[in-house]
Amino acid sequence: VWLRHWQDVHLHGMDPAKPPGSSARSKDRSAEMKKKAVLISGSPGIGKTSAAMIIAKELGFEPVEVNASDTRSKADASVLKGVAGKVSNSTKELTTNMAMSFSKDPEKRTKLVLIMDEVDGMSAGDRGGVADLMKTIAKTKVPIIAICNDKYSMKLRSLRNHCLELDFRKPTVQQISKRMMDIAAKEGLLVNQATMDALVQTSNGGDIRLILGQLQMIRLRSSSLSYDQVRNRGASTAKDLEMSPFEAARRLLDSDACSGLSLSDQMELVFQDSDLVPLLVQENYLNH
Repeated sequence: VWLRHWQDVHLHGMDPAKPPGSSARSKDRSAEMKKKAVLISGSPGIGKTSAAMIIAKELGFEPVEVNASDTRSKADASVLKGVAGKVSNSTKELTTNMAMSFSKDPEKRTKLVLIMDEVDGMSAGDRGGVADLMKTIAKTKVPIIAICNDKYSMKLRSLRNHCLELDFRKPTVQQISKRMMDIAAKEGLLVNQATMDALVQTSNGGDIRLILGQLQMIRLRSSSLSYDQVRNRGASTAKDLEMSPFEAARRLLDSDACSGLSLSDQMELVFQDSDLVPLLVQENYLNH
């Protein structure tokens, strides 16, 4: 809804579409719909970028994907360096120059949307990267979709005030396993349900991209996968990544995600932040 009405709201001055819900909540949502950018957050490998690309194309937009890790520094103030001086400069030009966004022929008009991936790769210390992004959002004439893994990062605290926040939740082990079974069957890989469940649990419980990569490697070498192979591969194929204390607490409180973890794995979740995780669990365990 936000993307469909973006041009009407920000280029033509129309009121945003009224979201469903109570009147008090509707006012808050209407204010959120006036934001020029959205911030999509969620764990790695669950389809945030893919979803943004698909939705943009379905609504008639032409997505332009930029990895924010490559555009950390602010754009050069010097005009002499031009658009080609930095990716930051071309991003700035893209969002503010309508000539780059539209064709003179109305029938061939192309609507652009800027997708900035890994914005949590920027920080306030990267020569004003986040601050420059916020200035770009304020002046932009095209919708901006920012994507991050952890929106609670201190790096993004100020950016969140300028964006409509959308959270991607991890699908359950059962949902992922069912879909992976369909893919394995079409690719000619013999695997039973228990084995697939074990594979999903050893892949951070929801990193679909990682699971697909593992299945592809397995299929190139064999036409079947056994439970023992998954358990033996678990320690070596598990993806080691830094996890926020909020995600660690969520996993400890989620019965489905926690049931397949050993005591050692659960302790590792606690020590992601030994000061904050126990407090989060204490405050929220009654709700679970």
